[in-house]
Amino acid sequence: MKSFYAVIGQMVLSGSNYLIFLIFTVILSETHFINFSTAVALNILAYAVAEGGISFVAPREISKKDKTKPILSGGFIFISIFLYFIAITVGFNLWNFFSKDSLNIYWVVSYAFYFFPVLIIPSWLTCWSIDLTKLIVLSIVRGLSIVLVYFIPTSFGLLISGALFLVFILFFVNWLNKDEPILKTPNLKSIYVAKNMIMEVFVSKTSSYVVYSLIPLVVASIYGNKISSLYIIGERIKSMYATLFQPLIQTVYLSINKDKKVKKSNLMPYSIALINVLITMILIFVIYNNGVSFIGERFNSVPNLYIYIVSACLSILTACLLYFKVLPTGNYKLFRIATYFQMGVFILLFIFMKFNDFLQPETVLLFGELSILLIVFIQLLLNKIRL
Repeated sequence: MKSFYAVIGQMVLSGSNYLIFLIFTVILSETHFINFSTAVALNILAYAVAEGGISFVAPREISKKDKTKPILSGGFIFISIFLYFIAITVGFNLWNFFSKDSLNIYWVVSYAFYFFPVLIIPSWLTCWSIDLTKLIVLSIVRGLSIVLVYFIPTSFGLLISGALFLVFILFFVNWLNKDEPILKTPNLKSIYVAKNMIMEVFVSKTSSYVVYSLIPLVVASIYGNKISSLYIIGERIKSMYATLFQPLIQTVYLSINKDKKVKKSNLMPYSIALINVLITMILIFVIYNNGVSFIGERFNSVPNLYIYIVSACLSILTACLLYFKVLPTGNYKLFRIATYFQMGVFILLFIFMKFNDFLQPETVLLFGELSILLIVFIQLLLNKIRL
């Protein structure tokens, strides 16, 4: 159950980020919303670098350790935090250099503070110690931070909410450590060891996801921040939908890595895939019948919203293949090939979008998700034929 609680905790944190986005979508004026949403876009890019495939490698690697698990986990977390702040700094300057409109530094700093605590307690870490009581406390405190932002819907309110939650997270980590040591301050050796492990997938995972995360910047450089803001709304809807399936997928993956006796059901990926496709069809029906109008006018203004839903569907299918068929076996070569292929597709589509108005941002997203799904499936099929 700890794996399940850990993933639900991660869902609470991710869901709170989406909820803040929804609240600000409705409450903020157009100018402030553009500033906020572009800050979110920069954060997506920074998280892509900070995550760097750690969630793929860390669960498998720390499951092999015992006494050194806490300090190795500290090494993974340290690298993630370091990369996050480097990416925020570099990304901020690059965005302002290439985009027609500059980012608002107050919103960038505030959202970074709000998001940063999430990096300290990933599900692959908390799954060793969290229980129902800790999950409830975590959910309540995060909920209170959202209430604070709701009553102070400004960059300052977001900053205060993030700072207070960070203080709580420091207490929370200490609480987790009391039941079973899961995190210690890393030394140079643990950071070095973690770095070597991450490098198995870091370049490919980060390169691909950074290119994916650059879509808002590319759109802003071509069309301006307003159009980029509309894309971000669609991308957040896509991510929210994909997040619905993460508890099931990640719980099984964490269980596999924690307990080698856990058997991978061949039916599991197909069951998730079927449910995913059915929900996608329902959501497309709802969109075509103007069912999103009740959420807010900004969602209606997003062009081709159904394409974001289809992209989410493809993303979930890819996740099923990776988490159930590729990563548990340690076949990182297949993963690297797939991510490099997707990165190449995105870059080509960026070039076409620059010179062709027909290729819209949501279409680029769709083709990118389709490309990695196809290349992963083809590689698995070829491997099976060779066997």
